[in-house]
This record gives sequence, C-alpha cells and structure tokens, in this order.
Amino acid sequence: ISRAGAGSLSELAVCASPAILVPFPQAADRHQDANAGAAAALGAAVIVWQHPPEHPGLGQAIWRLLGPRLRGCDPAIDPLLRLRAGMERLAVRDADQLLAQVLAELSDQV
Repeated sequence: ISRAGAGSLSELAVCASPAILVPFPQAADRHQDANAGAAAALGAAVIVWQHPPEHPGLGQAIWRLLGPRLRGCDPAIDPLLRLRAGMERLAVRDADQLLAQVLAELSDQV
C-alpha cells in the first residue's frame, strides 16, 4: 500500500512489488492520480482513493488481492502474480544508463 509518487512507483516497479496505490489528493496538478492511472492501465496496481478510515474501500481491495491466495487459487489467476507481472512491465531497469546517455548527448551539444 503506497502513495503514487514517481519515486514510490519506480521502487515498486524495479522490485516488481504488487501494489495498492492511494494517490495523495493534494499533490500538485493531481500528478499522483495520473501516475496511479498509468500503473493501473498496465495491470501493475490497484487504485484506492483516499477516504476516512471507516470507509471499506481499502479493506475490500486487500481482500480482492489476498483472498484468492488464502483460498488456494490457481496461480494462473492469482491477482498478486498479475500485478507483479504488470510492475515488471513498468520497470525501467537501466534508467541509470539511459540518463548517462542523455547527459552525454547534452554535453556534446554545449
């Protein structure tokens, strides 16, 4: 369970961690909503909007993800494994090399 900032999503993706994302509603330009939406569209996360603690949304999301595994579901339909695969698609594992390449190209232009 995490907020949906770029740093958090990057770490979740590189670790291929299934996630329930709760975007911070006061984030500038609602960028966490966009980040969470992009991750969910790739099948990498489930979005739960922020509500008071007594709201059932978070508990329901947790049960939808953990319930099948607790009931011994077929791994082919395990929601956690599907989210893990989505996070693997989201991950940029060579970001350091890509950044170094961009910086080298920029320095050649100066």
